[in-house]
Amino acid sequence: MERHPIIKVFSTVCKASLLMEAINIGLLGISKWKAKHNSRDGQFYDWKFGRVFYSVKGRGTPLIMLHGFKPADSGNDMELLANRYCGDHRVFVLDLPGFGLSEKPWITYTNYFYVMLIRDFINEVIEEDSADIIACEGSCLLAVQARKALAGKINNVTLIDPCERENVVFPKSIARRIKNVVDLPLYGTFLYNMYSLACGVPFDGAGRHVFVSRLSGHLTTDINEVKDLIDENVKVISTATEKQPVSLYE
Repeated sequence: MERHPIIKVFSTVCKASLLMEAINIGLLGISKWKAKHNSRDGQFYDWKFGRVFYSVKGRGTPLIMLHGFKPADSGNDMELLANRYCGDHRVFVLDLPGFGLSEKPWITYTNYFYVMLIRDFINEVIEEDSADIIACEGSCLLAVQARKALAGKINNVTLIDPCERENVVFPKSIARRIKNVVDLPLYGTFLYNMYSLACGVPFDGAGRHVFVSRLSGHLTTDINEVKDLIDENVKVISTATEKQPVSLYE
């Protein structure tokens, strides 16, 4: 007896959903396994918008390191660079909210959100009058904006491969629909996992809501927005022409 077309469609959807759920669970298991076996020494800052993971090493003047905004990015990307500077600085390597081991609140991420984090981190964790920053790719704009907004709190800034072209920004109505899809517990998770696999190994939904905030234009990364704020205390470095960033003070 031939099944009703609606039953066939329902059966196909159920099978596809089960396959997606199996893939999601598998990727989550891989992420947790990697986190367990590649754990980094560090601690958590209980910020008002969620716990922020960071590591600290070395002695000297405080130096904050900020990673990029790709889905698989985290403070782990900056650890080798931190080892280079920890001889002269007390180096703080952050997992920005939405990435790595830090919490990933379901909110709209903005540039001001991260500037507030930098301000509060300097005041409550570093507990110094000021600090230097090394930022990579997507976070370069944040570093320059923070230096402008937090007058006197940030001295020297080094930007490694700053983004000079903004990501595609959709109208708010379309971005809202994309957010609704990405927020779906099964299908949204699967679609974002496929996207993050194309960029790197997914890490428990890292960057998921940051991704949507960038699509909607709430979070921008184009360094051209603040070119007038780049002075002698802001050094821009391209790894395409330099194998390693030079010293902050060279």
